Amino acid sequence: MKKTKKRREHRPIGVATKSKITKKSNAPSKAAAAPVDRNDIQFKSPRDQSSWFFSTFRAVHSSVLSSLEMGALPDDAMVEIPSNQDHCIENLASVIKGIVGSSWESSLCSGALGDLEPGSPIVLIVSSSAVRCVSLLKNLSSLTKECKPGKLFAKHLKVEEQVSALKERVNIAAGTPSRLKKLIDIGALGLSRLSLLIFDMHKDAKGLTLFTVPQVRKELWELYRLHFHNGVVEGRLRLCLY
Repeated sequence: MKKTKKRREHRPIGVATKSKITKKSNAPSKAAAAPVDRNDIQFKSPRDQSSWFFSTFRAVHSSVLSSLEMGALPDDAMVEIPSNQDHCIENLASVIKGIVGSSWESSLCSGALGDLEPGSPIVLIVSSSAVRCVSLLKNLSSLTKECKPGKLFAKHLKVEEQVSALKERVNIAAGTPSRLKKLIDIGALGLSRLSLLIFDMHKDAKGLTLFTVPQVRKELWELYRLHFHNGVVEGRLRLCLY
């Protein structure tokens, strides 16, 4: 009697793979962000933001501040963003254009150096990490087609490369506190055109921000006191918590 061969059941190619992918996609992302809380300071009124910012600044540097630095911030130091405007990176370009005003195209998009100081942006974004800086600048690509943005962070970028890039016109730049301070201190990053300083208020998966990551916080306030605070007090520089 002949044995009947059992027919092997052929599973569709990719079934197992698909199962693995589905399983993997359900795993939490390492880069996940904490949920947005509308009670966070960046959603408060400009006056509340200014009060919080200045009181925090004084608490950190009270022992070394001069009488000028101890003076209150101007009433318009903090930029007001419409309450119905979502603080997402996809909206950042339109927010910046609105703040800069009718001259946004010539101020933010033109690449001609002319008589302008090289390496001196109009808009500077301070963030806690290189990864976050890259994400922010990616969403500003509509403004940086002709004039390349300044990528002023340490990951994969040497100081020498950044010094070279800052010899050209720069309208928009993003960086981390430590690298920004270094580039300013060596004279590569200019501040003569700077009119808007944006603090990235993104929360990481642990709920920490630029102002609460211990080491970054220390570097941030030192950078601000040494290079930005006087400009804010004198009305030349405005701040934005975004």
